[in-house]
Amino acid sequence: MTINECIVREVQFSDYAAVSDVVTRNGLATEWPMDCWVGLWQENPAMPQNQPMPIGWVLEQAGKIGGYLGNIPMHYQFQGKRLLAAAAHKFAVNVEYRSQTLRLVAAFFAQKNVDLFLNTSANAPSASVFQMCKSEKIPQPDYDKSLYWVVNTRGLVESVLRNRGYGSVFAAAGGAVLTPALKIKGLLRRHGPLPGSATLETNVLEPHAIGDEFDEFWQRTLTERQQCLLADRSLRALRWHFGNLGAGAWQAKFVCARRSGKLVGYAVLIREDSRGSGIRRSHIADLIAENDDPRVIDTLLNAAFRQAHAEGRHFLELIGFPTRIRNRFAAGHAYSRQFQSWMFWYKAAPSLRERYRDENVWYGSPYDGDASL
Repeated sequence: MTINECIVREVQFSDYAAVSDVVTRNGLATEWPMDCWVGLWQENPAMPQNQPMPIGWVLEQAGKIGGYLGNIPMHYQFQGKRLLAAAAHKFAVNVEYRSQTLRLVAAFFAQKNVDLFLNTSANAPSASVFQMCKSEKIPQPDYDKSLYWVVNTRGLVESVLRNRGYGSVFAAAGGAVLTPALKIKGLLRRHGPLPGSATLETNVLEPHAIGDEFDEFWQRTLTERQQCLLADRSLRALRWHFGNLGAGAWQAKFVCARRSGKLVGYAVLIREDSRGSGIRRSHIADLIAENDDPRVIDTLLNAAFRQAHAEGRHFLELIGFPTRIRNRFAAGHAYSRQFQSWMFWYKAAPSLRERYRDENVWYGSPYDGDASL
């Protein structure tokens, strides 16, 4: 294949079937309904109305699509100003088209009037391509390492045994025998959240049930963190991000903390199920606490742990977040796992580039970019 034979063009919604095939073939999705995909743009509050942004680009030869890079607009706030970000989404290229990969990325970075380019779910190949295009790692430590707690020891043991070829009856019996021994061992080192505050009330809401108090909390957060680069967490943005059709598979839950009836923090839990191993994880996709109060953070982590247990999850996992949040999670003797590559890459407008190299500017989490979409 030569460059002249292969074209790069903007994606149309009518390309859904071919794009879905590329994305699935490259292991980035197993089920991807069309209405989920379309909703990422048609319902997106950050999509410019006067001049809509491309929804992505494809590599095409003789009418056949062999590569895809989605493009999701998002709003950010920094120092009282609203910025427009472009987030890469489901970047996938079939083997026979990979010599043309840079042409997709060039189209992504050629967008005008974009203040910030993001790739927050990079695997090893896409990380190397974005680095080649002078993207930078978010200066927040440990974005290649997760922290996690085991929520359901017996369920985990049974899943591991089933994954190794044992039948359901043997796996259940093995779980009953092995779990007490593991719990005895666990007494030597407690795993799980630190005690929360007795003065805070918590509850759990579906995305469609969150209300105006989230807009009020967002305005207080902006006042408190003017020197921090923050993805839009207005009520409208949160409902789109976690409540749109594309987020249905995550089954997001908002864990809320209130003091005297006033919202002082929330965490968002999303699900990830591994069909091959049967492992069921809950991820903390977002967490904001008023003034980063450790008592609020610990209360939210406690409530998140209880919710994950009630839903029969095996793990509760934290990826990203500033050190001050990770430290509260790690204080519960969290385990960790290392990823093959750095997941969060960005490229800023020249006027902002130096400023963004400061770790304290960032509040990077799976809420950024497409990591929880």
